[in-house]
Amino acid sequence: VRSRGLGDVYKRQGTRRSTSPWVFESSGNMAGHVTNIHKSLERFKAASGVNFAFVPHDLRRTCASMLAQQGVSRLVIKKILNHKDKDVTAVYDRYGYEREKREALEIWGRQILNISSPDMTHMIEQSA
Repeated sequence: VRSRGLGDVYKRQGTRRSTSPWVFESSGNMAGHVTNIHKSLERFKAASGVNFAFVPHDLRRTCASMLAQQGVSRLVIKKILNHKDKDVTAVYDRYGYEREKREALEIWGRQILNISSPDMTHMIEQSA
């Protein structure tokens, strides 16, 4: 997951030392980002004391639901989740929906930041 916005917020909060463009960065591989979210999630649970049933798929479900709640089209959500479109028209539609996906993920990023840092709401709205 790349996010210039989240990285900027981490820097403003003083919680981010890296210049990596990845939200879930990793120095343990050549890609520079987490490639196994399960391991990262287990480390997070252990470090934070979070003790409830939670799987990475919950993030996808929550993201899709919250984007729909914010008015993002189901087609754009499907593209973000990388679901295959079995509609006949999809065979002819070669458009990548990059702008729409970026806009939707910016909405998602603002929601996450507002949830995790309510005191920073004014900063998030200004950068939108």
